[in-house]
Amino acid sequence: MQAFKLGLQAICFLMSVAPSISESTTGKKTVNAQVTAQIGACKIQYRDIYSGYRAFSQSSYYGKHPYYVSSDFGISWTCERVDDINAYAIERGAAYDTTQGHWVKDFRNLASDYDREGWRTHAKIGDIQTVNASGYYIISMDTIGEETKRRRQLSSCVFHGQLALCSLAEAGALAEPKKSLVPHIVRLLKTIEFIDE
Repeated sequence: MQAFKLGLQAICFLMSVAPSISESTTGKKTVNAQVTAQIGACKIQYRDIYSGYRAFSQSSYYGKHPYYVSSDFGISWTCERVDDINAYAIERGAAYDTTQGHWVKDFRNLASDYDREGWRTHAKIGDIQTVNASGYYIISMDTIGEETKRRRQLSSCVFHGQLALCSLAEAGALAEPKKSLVPHIVRLLKTIEFIDE
């Protein structure tokens, strides 16, 4: 069954990126293939630096896990047109601080004081600049449950004009800080380029 799954994943990957993959003179796929995808309202391209494949109508990307050879890591994407970028970001826990010139955590839309305190102490935010877009990413960490099973998640939104491309990914176990996927996911996100049509 595992062999069948791996074979199916390989076929899906080849079918999804075949038109966008550069080939060397030996006919092998080059590393860092440029991939084009239509995700909701966005047409983007990005570098496939983790030899991945797309699924679910291009809205998910699965790349080779940098620490566990037999595993993949996944990113789910959505994209839509927005009227007010800052209001859209505030709904997702971030706001652009024009005084400081970067994104900051914003908890005003969280339902309870407990949720707000959790985000204040267990979430981190950073700016992200892609080829032709900018935005933020938030790293959140599980605070309840068995400590060995707690995870970190990375959510992000980058904005190009009135387009908001947002993503969500599991970024590794809290018990394995040296195997965090955060830098790997951010590295992939930085290669995104919006294609204007």
